[in-house]
Amino acid sequence: MQVDAPLRFTRHEILVRALRALAGLALLALTGHPREAAAAKAQKEEVNYQDRPKAGKSCASCRQFSPTAAGKGTCAVVEGEISASGSSGCACRL
Repeated sequence: MQVDAPLRFTRHEILVRALRALAGLALLALTGHPREAAAAKAQKEEVNYQDRPKAGKSCASCRQFSPTAAGKGTCAVVEGEISASGSSGCACRL
């Protein structure tokens, strides 16, 4: 049994190990801090939220709006409960 034999890796093994390490780092970067991202909603005052439509646009037509009760809902960008007929200054309407 040789104890002092140097480790020899093929080029293929080195590339596979490097790609696995990069994939692991990318996965960690994508899922590392999901709670902090969810807590980063803007306050109503920061986005000039109002309970009435502005220029014919309302939160009900926005992709970020999720209806909950009659005429109310939540927004993925703005903190707290908002009105479906409300509007804000955020540029999230798509």
